[in-house]
Amino acid sequence: TLSHGPAFGASVGVTTPIDGLSVGIDVMPTHADFSDFDPDFPASLETLSVMGTVEGAYHLTPQFDLYASGGLGAMAVHYTDPTVAADGIAPAYQVAVGLRAKVTDNLSVFTEFKHQDMIVPASIGDAFHDDSTVTIAKANNAILAGLRFNFD
Repeated sequence: TLSHGPAFGASVGVTTPIDGLSVGIDVMPTHADFSDFDPDFPASLETLSVMGTVEGAYHLTPQFDLYASGGLGAMAVHYTDPTVAADGIAPAYQVAVGLRAKVTDNLSVFTEFKHQDMIVPASIGDAFHDDSTVTIAKANNAILAGLRFNFD
């Protein structure tokens, strides 16, 4: 079982000629500790996702937008415990849904639910057998809040 951990991210995108449709790049690192192991044997798993995204927004009112997005890309994993540090990378996807409120013409606040998952598990080195690998699969679920800046 993995503990809850922090999730931070950044996204950069551009609007399209279609009202409410945008494309972008989304980056999100996460960290979590394993909670089922001996406290004297701490282990952790960090991920870094990089996704190309498409977002569609529906204007509820001039102040509020409901939006959904999807993306494809990769998720890198870094596993550590007292005996080993191992890295891997795998193709991944993400989906998100959220609500955005306009504060000024160029600033909005948002909250969203985001799910990310690997399409196939990542292969990482096996600390106990130099010539073999183990696989690790990781999904992230996050409730995020933040600021969105628009540059017209």
